Amino acid sequence: MTLAEELRDLALEAARAVAPELRRRAGGTPSDGTKSSTTDLVTAADRWSERELVGRLLGARPDDAVLGEEETSVSGTSGVRWVVDPIDGTTNFVYGLAGYSISIGAEFDGQSVAGVIVEPVSGDEFAAAAGCGATCNGDPIRVSGEVDLAQALVATGFGYQPTRRRGRPRPRQRGRRTGRCLLRAGPRTLGHRRGPGPRPGGRWSHREPRRHPD
Repeated sequence: MTLAEELRDLALEAARAVAPELRRRAGGTPSDGTKSSTTDLVTAADRWSERELVGRLLGARPDDAVLGEEETSVSGTSGVRWVVDPIDGTTNFVYGLAGYSISIGAEFDGQSVAGVIVEPVSGDEFAAAAGCGATCNGDPIRVSGEVDLAQALVATGFGYQPTRRRGRPRPRQRGRRTGRCLLRAGPRTLGHRRGPGPRPGGRWSHREPRRHPD
């Protein structure tokens, strides 16, 4: 087993362990703060999930570094760094809606080598490791074969900053819409990966800087 596969499997194990409790808490955990704006919510469940995930990752690999969405910043010596978003889609989570997920990535020597996304409501699990491809619930998945952007179904999203929303450019090319349709469903990690069946062929996003601890 390669290092990338080992990291993927550990991340998947950690996310699976946390998902049932998040599903139980969804819709019953109010926001108790915000981050980048008044619409960028955070809850006690976000912090609980991050602590659980980080504890499981470092319990198995204590020399790794970790960067968490909420509050975790741990230095390491192994060359591996975990990047953890304990609840991607907190607004959906607060309102008890589907479309939130656990997202864990792994880097080695600064290069992304593995990642998993687990959606607690549906149970869908997306996993990938460098050199091994990507899967949904264990079945191989791949990018769309559509090469004509005008015929593609494109997913998009909306940033948290109102000023950036107002100034956001529309996805147009030479005066016409660039894709067949634009949709938004859940957080960025799940916006174009809904279940093992057909899914949008791409994603358009107006980049919004996010601040993380060094």
